[in-house]
Amino acid sequence: MQKNLKNLYKSSLYRNAFFLVINSTIMSGLGFFFWTLATRLFNSYEVGLALTLITSMTLIGSISLFGFDDALIRYLGTSKVKNLKINSIFSICALISFIISVVFVIVAIGFIPQISFISKNLLLALSFIASCVVWTQFILSDSLFVALRDTKYVFIKNSLFSFIKLMLPFLLLSLGFLGIFYSWTAAALVSIMILLLILPKNFNYKPKVDINLNVLKEMFRFSVSNYIMKVFISAPSLILPLIITRMLSPEKTAYFYIAWMIADFIAVVPNSLALSLFAEGSSNQSSKVAIKRTLKISYIILMIVIITIFLLGGFVLSLFGQEYFQNSLNLMLILSLAAIPLTLNTTYITVSRLRKDTRKLIFIGIYHFVFFLSLSLLLIRTFDIFGIGIAWLTTNLLLSIYILLRREKWIY
Repeated sequence: MQKNLKNLYKSSLYRNAFFLVINSTIMSGLGFFFWTLATRLFNSYEVGLALTLITSMTLIGSISLFGFDDALIRYLGTSKVKNLKINSIFSICALISFIISVVFVIVAIGFIPQISFISKNLLLALSFIASCVVWTQFILSDSLFVALRDTKYVFIKNSLFSFIKLMLPFLLLSLGFLGIFYSWTAAALVSIMILLLILPKNFNYKPKVDINLNVLKEMFRFSVSNYIMKVFISAPSLILPLIITRMLSPEKTAYFYIAWMIADFIAVVPNSLALSLFAEGSSNQSSKVAIKRTLKISYIILMIVIITIFLLGGFVLSLFGQEYFQNSLNLMLILSLAAIPLTLNTTYITVSRLRKDTRKLIFIGIYHFVFFLSLSLLLIRTFDIFGIGIAWLTTNLLLSIYILLRREKWIY
């Protein structure tokens, strides 16, 4: 047993996956404590408003990447102009983030009245725009270290972010729900500043603002297909808090997010293994054995985590407060079950990305966006936020059935 574990760690695929799992576990664990603290310091209405701002920022960050995060992983390893590619991608994503956040601030007043105060206060508007740019750089840096195949720095950076974020609500308590939001952005900014100290020394990298169109054009076709797929898949879960705030209440947004956060923790191992598989396969052709082993390890750990959630999930939710136990429990349980088909789907998407199967990626993205969001909007009227769980399970289950029925060679 010990020998097998050593052999797994010697493989760069599983070693990098190990650091990604540790990174995600630390972030999820400290994120859990952060929101436990937030729900104790602030009421559910304030937590809901803060989450609406945070998910808006996250959505803008995801859109602003334009798929260049995946292109960075796919092409940086074999590139002879690494500095130029890194600087071009970080610069163009910062510019895109700035433009999109400005547009969001302008239209927010009409779409979500509960956060229209951003558009009415110049200082708040500017701070939100700056926060979006910082957050875009923060999440893009994860892909940079994955591309450099040294994911321990993802762990270091995100651990710093999580610890710093955990301390700030006490200092920003007087700001109300804005204190929660600024805790995220201030921690991200400090982490990026530390990152700028690590990169030049350890990777011979010189950061500068530099947009090289030839470099971006080279990666554009690949990045766009992945961009469409990832935005369509991730957008509904980021849009839903805005919709819940508008259609139901900020309190319901808080109940939804806590359940979704715990469900995200369940998928830590499958997602980390899939990301490491993508990075490894971009440099070396991944074998069917590696793909099948990735699925096997994912499901073994996944089932242990799901059983634990069903046994202890109620206790975990009670740490946030009785109202979260009452309103989030059923949603959390159904989201946990959805991780079973989701794991197969995530691995399938990773293999499709390695094969550069753009049509399949775009199809999956559009399917996720249209079906999940439409079904959520339909069921939320009858089942409240539990309807979102039904929609998420159904969306992933149907896709996994489609994958299994195709009987493609990579899985059999």
